[in-house]
Amino acid sequence: MIQDTHVSVVIPAYNAEDHIADAIRSVYEQSYRPLEVIVVNDASVDHTVEVLDAICEHYDADPDPLFSVRVISLEKNVGPCKALYLGFNQARGNYVCFLAADDMYIARGKIVYQAYLTESTGSDWSYYTTFLKGRTRKTATIKKPAFSRIPGMDSLARRNPYWMFVCLLSRNPINSGTLMLSRACAKEIQWNPFLRADCDGDLLLRLCMAGKKGLAIETQAPQYFYRVHPGQVSNQKELMKTSSSMARIAAMKTVLKGNYPLWMKLLVDRKYRKSVAEK
Repeated sequence: MIQDTHVSVVIPAYNAEDHIADAIRSVYEQSYRPLEVIVVNDASVDHTVEVLDAICEHYDADPDPLFSVRVISLEKNVGPCKALYLGFNQARGNYVCFLAADDMYIARGKIVYQAYLTESTGSDWSYYTTFLKGRTRKTATIKKPAFSRIPGMDSLARRNPYWMFVCLLSRNPINSGTLMLSRACAKEIQWNPFLRADCDGDLLLRLCMAGKKGLAIETQAPQYFYRVHPGQVSNQKELMKTSSSMARIAAMKTVLKGNYPLWMKLLVDRKYRKSVAEK
């Protein structure tokens, strides 16, 4: 389906030889066009470079002029947050998506439906509420995490970015691979590139602080497959905990010093005191 709106998909890759071809293929199989993939090779030491060379040669020979793959190769490993940051800044699309090198889009209409809803509702960013999670697609289970177990809070967080911010301080139910940002939003609101993990959590907090309009998209069938394997960054619990804590404390300081509603500051202050005491 050819559209007037260009979409970019950014894939940070480090030692991704086993899965990167599947990730790129899942983007190619999207019904949406025009579409570009930007792979940021974060100084991989396995055969990721050779795999990417073969992939680029394959798609360069493809007759589809509305699909392209660009590779940015870094000489020094900078981590997924900086790699993603560099890729987002190179994106040419009106909308920008993030895809982990070991994950996949599993519905051909994922991008076309999301781009249509994001644009037609005037949203700055959007995400799908459900996804598949597992070692393989056959053994994966459907996940639909919530912001809170408190009745009504999930709906409130989706409607109000300040309430979403407060909820995100405790848990983040949004899978980054389902995110789509308008180009303007992606350029204006960027995460801390020096974090070694949880850049999506940092980005979401910043989007909420800026009052950006998000859209939660409900579908019966999951659009995204989140692959579970030993080498993924999310398994590095201490790194994830440290990065998440840094991002949240920095965001809370900004709210406490900024021009935000009193109720928000009171809730954030309580969480901030607790976080500092636990450090």
